[in-house]
Amino acid sequence: MRMLHALLAGVLLITGTGVGIAREGDWAVTFLYSMASPTGRTDDYVGQYSWSGFGGEVSYYVDDHNTIGLTSGWQRFDAFYRDAFATFPSGAVYGSQVRYLTSVPLLITATHIMG
Repeated sequence: MRMLHALLAGVLLITGTGVGIAREGDWAVTFLYSMASPTGRTDDYVGQYSWSGFGGEVSYYVDDHNTIGLTSGWQRFDAFYRDAFATFPSGAVYGSQVRYLTSVPLLITATHIMG
């Protein structure tokens, strides 16, 4: 446990003290872990909070204060329902249900860095 704390402190120290100066023509790449909560009609289908997601962003510095980029990710929602009952116009079904929903957003970004 002490080794883990020392490793985390070292990573925070290294990443927290650096001064990044980006110039025109530089690229920035970011990887991230994400969590999500279903809302609206998605919540009706899978009402479970999702802890399994990741993403990334690539940005290009147009000049010293402006970037354009692309952000994408992957989020998986799943739910297990035991003793579920579903009705249809021609009948009904009773049993267990496993529901999966995968979301892959793709966003174009623009950022202005003040200062």
